[in-house]
This record gives sequence, C-alpha cells and structure tokens, in this order.
Amino acid sequence: MSKIPTNVFALREEWLQAAISALRPHFQACGFPLPVSIRAAIGFPSKGSKSTCVGECWASVASADQHNEIFIRPDQAEPLTVLGILVHELVHACIPLGSGHGPVFREAAIKVGLVGKMREAMPGTALNDKLSLLTESLGPLPHATLDIGFRETAPRAKKKTHMLKAYCPGITEGEAKESCDYIVRLTATHARKGAPICGVHSVRMIIDWPEDETEEESSSDAPQT
Repeated sequence: MSKIPTNVFALREEWLQAAISALRPHFQACGFPLPVSIRAAIGFPSKGSKSTCVGECWASVASADQHNEIFIRPDQAEPLTVLGILVHELVHACIPLGSGHGPVFREAAIKVGLVGKMREAMPGTALNDKLSLLTESLGPLPHATLDIGFRETAPRAKKKTHMLKAYCPGITEGEAKESCDYIVRLTATHARKGAPICGVHSVRMIIDWPEDETEEESSSDAPQT
C-alpha cells in the first residue's frame, strides 16, 4: 500500500478518492486489481436513511459514464471506520457483477484482509494496521457525523384547505317558504368578505360557520373599547 503525502482536503470526495488511489497497490498485490473508473462519496444508500446498509457499490453498467459508484452513509465519520467500509465496497467493485456476497466475494474479501460475516465483513487486525497508517497520511476527513434520525426539518404534509358551506334560505311568501338546494363551497377568507348570492333566488346565502368561527365573527361586530 503506497503512502501518499499528508494533505488537508477541503472535500470528502477528494479524501475518498485519495484513499482509493492509495489502496490500489494493495488490491493489485492481493490479485484483485481495482477498476480504473471509481467514484466514492458520502451519501445515503438507495433505500435512504432508514436503511441498515452503511455502504453501497453501484456497478459501472448503472453509470452513464461507466464509473463504479460507491456511497458511504453520512452517519459514519470516524476515518478508520469509513476506510473499512470503503474497502468492503471496493471488493464489490473489483469482482464480477452479480457476485453478491457469495464465494467470489469471500475469496477477494479474505485476501484483501476483511473478516467476519461476508455481508458485514470489515478489516481484520493486519488490514486495520495498514488503514491506520493511511488515515494518518490522508489527514482529517472533512466530514462530521450526520444525525440521520433527526426529522425537524423534514418536509411536512401540506395542510388541507377547509371549505365552508353556504346555502340559500329560500323565498318567504306569506306563511309558505320555498326550499332551495343551491349550495356553494368557499374558503373562510372569501366568506369573510361577504356571503355569495344564490343563483336561483338572487338572495344572499347563509354561511355555515363552525362554532369557533361564529364566535369570532360575533366578537368582531362588538364595539371596541
């Protein structure tokens, strides 16, 4: 594994790309050379913040410019852990598409220094020591842990507009009263400007205000002191 000069990177992606460059000789020596075109970023996997997946590698066939695309979940910020996740995803990038975490992945993972259940395989002691040296040469990772459980700024459901009903009182002729089924729906904002006129009887309609709105309307007509 080559040692690169100590740097202070401004971008997370620069730090990750420098790490990939430094890891290439190690993968080559293990018999699993990395593809030329790889991009890595810190971002949510395909199933979003609720996913238990801390890293994800997309095959080059899914990329418009034929790059393997690696994403590391943003709640991961400890440099050594991030490098461990990166190595796991780089194993996916250097084996045939469709291998999953099967025998081909296992062979490559063990050779590069990963241990544990293959789906969750992370660096063993020997590889961890190499990655510790790499974190020193890379310098600080320009990233801080993101609280992916935080929901205060998440989009909220849009409040539905409450429509009021206005109905026609009908026409009174002596003791008789003609009924009318002419009904209008309108917002409270428009209703406060005045009741609509019935299109059948040409009389002002009655607005069916909720109780709290009725009290508000009554109080607004009272003398101000």
